[in-house]
Amino acid sequence: MAMLHVRKSEYTTEYETDEESEEEAAVLLKPVFIPKSKRQTIAEKEQLAQEMAEAEAKREREREERQKAAHQMVATIIKREIEAPEKETNALEDVDDTDGTDPAAELEAWKLRELKRIQRDREEQIKREEEAKEVERRRAMTDAEILREDAEKLKADREKKQNHQFTFMQKYYHKGAFYQEEGGHVMQRDYTAPTQDMPNVELLPSVMQVRDFGKRSQTKWKHLTAEDTTNRDAGWNQAGDVSKRMQKRMAGLKGSTDPPSGKKRRT
Repeated sequence: MAMLHVRKSEYTTEYETDEESEEEAAVLLKPVFIPKSKRQTIAEKEQLAQEMAEAEAKREREREERQKAAHQMVATIIKREIEAPEKETNALEDVDDTDGTDPAAELEAWKLRELKRIQRDREEQIKREEEAKEVERRRAMTDAEILREDAEKLKADREKKQNHQFTFMQKYYHKGAFYQEEGGHVMQRDYTAPTQDMPNVELLPSVMQVRDFGKRSQTKWKHLTAEDTTNRDAGWNQAGDVSKRMQKRMAGLKGSTDPPSGKKRRT
């Protein structure tokens, strides 16, 4: 029993010794070669630290300059507010007040303004009353009557509108929808009229009915139907024996127009 114990202890001792040697071997690192271009020496570390210190000092100076500029701006605003009442007082003293120089004329002008205001208010009130009456009238109508009335009004507006014939290459200008009532006769003008006299271009050949005739890039391909593809020199347009034989072979050009009979020819 003692020998077994010794062997066990020896085995255990040997096993523990192997584990310790493996741990010591795992701590060792493999040497790695670093090229000279990637080596970081002490001088480079010192230079990097110096650059960081300079950047921090620069940020501190900029912060102080911004703070100083803000203080100057506040001082300027306060100084301006202090001097503002004096300038306003001087400006009020320079005002030329002519009230009371001609009381009769001023009274007549006031009466005229007051009459215009009363007339304007009266017209607006009448307009509101008419709109309310129109709304009540249309509410009492049926849907068919409303549609018929709208159609008649649209037809009358179209007939009233002037249908102007535009000239060649004339542009369309819309007069807009605003200030129609305030503009008066200016907004009621015919803006579809041409701004300059243009010749009747329809009398010219089609090749000349362009904006800038004679300049380059005027040719435009439209369609084959717009081109004259008739070949008068072709053989089928010549009166001769060859054309006659060709016409006889063509379907639908023979003299007989009778329908084909149902009987088959026996051979």
